[in-house]
Amino acid sequence: MQSPQTPLGMAQSRRIPGLRGYFDLISDNEVRGWLCDAGDMSNRLRIDAFLNSDLIVSVSADGGRKSRLPGEFGSGYYGFRFGRSLLGRKVKTVSDLNLFIAGTNILLRPGEGGSIVGQSLLTATGSDAEWLGRTTEDTDIIVTIEHEAARIGDTLTTLAFIHHLHERFGQPIHVDGKFSDAVRDLVCDTVISSAPPIRMQPLHFRLNIIAARDIASPLGLHACQGFFLLADMALPRLPVRLELHVEPCGQAAGVVIAPFTTTKRNEPDYHKRTWNVEGWRKVIHYLTIERGISNIYVIGSLNDDFAPFEMPGVTHISDWRLPKVLDLMRRALLCITLDNGMSHLAHFGDVGRHLLLYPRIHRPNLVRNHRGLSIYKEINDISVDDVINGIQMLMT
Repeated sequence: MQSPQTPLGMAQSRRIPGLRGYFDLISDNEVRGWLCDAGDMSNRLRIDAFLNSDLIVSVSADGGRKSRLPGEFGSGYYGFRFGRSLLGRKVKTVSDLNLFIAGTNILLRPGEGGSIVGQSLLTATGSDAEWLGRTTEDTDIIVTIEHEAARIGDTLTTLAFIHHLHERFGQPIHVDGKFSDAVRDLVCDTVISSAPPIRMQPLHFRLNIIAARDIASPLGLHACQGFFLLADMALPRLPVRLELHVEPCGQAAGVVIAPFTTTKRNEPDYHKRTWNVEGWRKVIHYLTIERGISNIYVIGSLNDDFAPFEMPGVTHISDWRLPKVLDLMRRALLCITLDNGMSHLAHFGDVGRHLLLYPRIHRPNLVRNHRGLSIYKEINDISVDDVINGIQMLMT
C-alpha cells in the first residue's frame, strides 16, 4: 500500500514529551515492541511501518505484554505486534524497516529494557514541549557536541543546526563538547558565543553525532538533517550552504586534492576509507601532464605523510586555517577528496566542482553536492580511469 504522505512529508508533527518505548528484534514470525505516552496513559498511540516511502502496515500499541514498563505504571496494554506475513516482502532485519509513531516524524528505535524515544536531543528545564515558548530575554542556548573526537567533518555536520538555533532565537549560541577549534575559525562571533552562559534556566541541546547519523541514514537524509529530525523541526534542504568566514588564500587557481583521512591506521575502517597512493600519483600526473594544470594543492594535517606527493607542480598545505583553505577550494578548478573533513567543507562551504571518492561503507547521502560528482564504490574498486572520467565530466 502506497502511503498518502511519506513520513517526512507531514505538514505538522505532534510533540509528545512523555514517549516511552522500543521495538524488539524481528523474530521468525513477527515484529513486536511497546509504546506509550507516560504523561497520558489513556493516549493510545499507533505505529506506522515504512519500507522506504511505502507504508507497509499500521498497528495500534494497545495489546498486552508480558513485561511492564519501568516503574510499573500503566495498564500493561501498550504492546504492538504484527506478523511478518503482513509485510508482503522480504525484510531481513530491523534496519530494513522504519517504525514511525503515527502522525509524527519520530522513529521508534530498537532497544531493550525501556529505551526512551522522542525529543532526546533536548534536555531543557521544564517539559520539552515548553521550549518553543522561551524568549531570548530569559534563555541561554547551550549546545553540547557528543562524539568520540572533535573531528572537522563531524563538527561541520552540526553547524546547520547551530545556525538554525541562532536565527530562531536571535542570539549567539554557547557551544561546548567535541567541537573542532579549526571549525570555530569558520563561524562568525555572532553565531557562536565566546562568553559563558549567565542565565539560570538555559535550553540545552545535546547533539549526538552517531544518533543523528543513525536516524538520518535509513531515510536517505544527510547526517546534518538528523539533528532536525530528532528535535522534530523542519528539515533543511540539501546542499546546505552556510555563511562561513573566508580569508584570501593568495594562491592561483588550481586543483585541490584531499587524500587523507583522520581514521587511524590501526582502526578497522582505515583501509576501507583510503585510496591507494599510486592511484593518486597517476591522477596528479594526468592533471599536470595531460591537462596542463600547473598548480596542484594537496591538503592534509601536520601528521600526514606528504612524501608520496613530492611531485612537480604540487604544493603541500598542512598548517592553514580553514577560512583560508575554504577560499582556495572555492577558487579551485576542481576539488577531489575522500570522505573526510574537506568533503564536508566543500558541501557546507558552497564549493563548486567537487569529485568525491566515496567508499561504500555509508549510504551515498552523507555528503552531497549538486554541482559535484561522487564515485560510490568499494574503495579498492575505484580505478584511476573512474577518477579521470569524473575529472573529465566536471571540467568539460
